[in-house]
Amino acid sequence: MIRTVIKYTDNKILLNDAEVFETSKYLQKGVYDMEFDEYGRFKNFLSIKIPTSFPLMPSKELVNIEDYINKFLSKKYTDLCKKSNILIKSGILLYGEPGIGKSNYINTIIKRTIEESEACVFNINRGNKLSTIVQKVKELREIQTNLFVIVLEEIDEILTEGYEAILKNFMDGIDSIENCLFLSSTNYLDKVPKSLTERPSRFKKVLKIEQSDNTEEVKKWLEQTYNSFIDDLDHSDYEILHDKCLNRPIDEIKHILIDYKMDIKKVEKSQKLGFARQTNN
Repeated sequence: MIRTVIKYTDNKILLNDAEVFETSKYLQKGVYDMEFDEYGRFKNFLSIKIPTSFPLMPSKELVNIEDYINKFLSKKYTDLCKKSNILIKSGILLYGEPGIGKSNYINTIIKRTIEESEACVFNINRGNKLSTIVQKVKELREIQTNLFVIVLEEIDEILTEGYEAILKNFMDGIDSIENCLFLSSTNYLDKVPKSLTERPSRFKKVLKIEQSDNTEEVKKWLEQTYNSFIDDLDHSDYEILHDKCLNRPIDEIKHILIDYKMDIKKVEKSQKLGFARQTNN
C-alpha cells in the first residue's frame, strides 16, 4: 500500500500524506509545475498548458535529436534495457546562443512524449526546491509506471551552490528512477559542470543548436514559420522577410513577424479608411 492519495481540485492535483488509503488515481499525461506554500513546503502539482511548438529550425543536430528520441521511445530500447538490467532513462542537453530555438526543440519532444508515451512532464525551475521535487517525483514513481520527463531549462541557473549533488543523485545516483528522460538547455555550456556533460549516464546527448548552413533549407523553414504567424503572404512578402530573418535567432524572428503583421494591419486599415472617405464624398 502506498501511503499517498492524489486528490483533484480544479487543475491542481493534491498529494495528501495525512490520509492513508490504497493507491488511487495517478497523474494524467500532461505538463506539471510544482506549487509550494508560504513556508516553502510542497503544496500541489499544478497542471499547466502543454507548450506550443513551431516548425523546427533546420540544424546540424536535428536528425541526431530525432533519431535518438525514436530510439529512446522504441520498444526495442526498452526491452534491451530490461534484458541488461539497467534503468530505462536518459538525458539530452541542448546548448547554443540565446534565442536560437532550444526551447522549441524541447517543446516538440515534450509534445511527442505525451502523445506517444502518455508522459508526465515536470517543469523544474527552482534549484532551492530541488530536493523536495525529487522526493515527490519518486513518490509518484511508486504509484505509476509511465514515462516521466524532467525539464531543466537554463540548467546553469538551477545549479547554484549546493544543488549539483542533488541533481546528480536524481539523474544516476541513489534517487534515480525508472523510465525517465531529462531534457535540459543552457546558453552557457561552460557553466555546466563536466561531471554532468561528460557522463553519458547523466546526459547521453550534449548537442549544440545552430542554424543549418543550407540556405534553401532554412528558407523553406522560415516560410513555414511566416505562414504560422501571418495569412496570405505572397512571393514578395517572403523575399522581404528573408532579408530581415535569415541568420536571426527565433526570438528576433518572432518580433520581426509581429511588427510585419502590425504593418500589414495598419496598411489595411488605412486603405479601408481611404475607401470610406471616397464613398462619403
